[in-house]
Amino acid sequence: MAEHNEKGNKAEDIVAAYLVENKFNILERNWRFGQKEIDIICKGEGKLIIVEVKARNSINAESPSDLLSRKKMKNIVDAAEAYIFKMNIDEEVRFDFALVIFDGKGYSLEYVKDAFIPGVNW
Repeated sequence: MAEHNEKGNKAEDIVAAYLVENKFNILERNWRFGQKEIDIICKGEGKLIIVEVKARNSINAESPSDLLSRKKMKNIVDAAEAYIFKMNIDEEVRFDFALVIFDGKGYSLEYVKDAFIPGVNW
């Protein structure tokens, strides 16, 4: 497995553990709709939460807003709509973003609630 895939999987594990520690219920990981994917789908705070996870090295870490392109946000929303329809979900949806920055000693986690609002941020 490529190093970037291993780092991405480790980042998703870190974020999933963070969500569980904060009383969120993980429903799905790496849920696919065609070529579009949602990293983590969970429930918490009375909402369905869609989480995009990114992993970076501290050397080249961008800000979260630089990591979510308009196209990526649209793909996440398209996949979320497919999931909501398939699972017949009728509750508020929130789109969050998690950035895991690895350095030589460990990692840091930046978690952004309401990272974007469909139709507003693009």
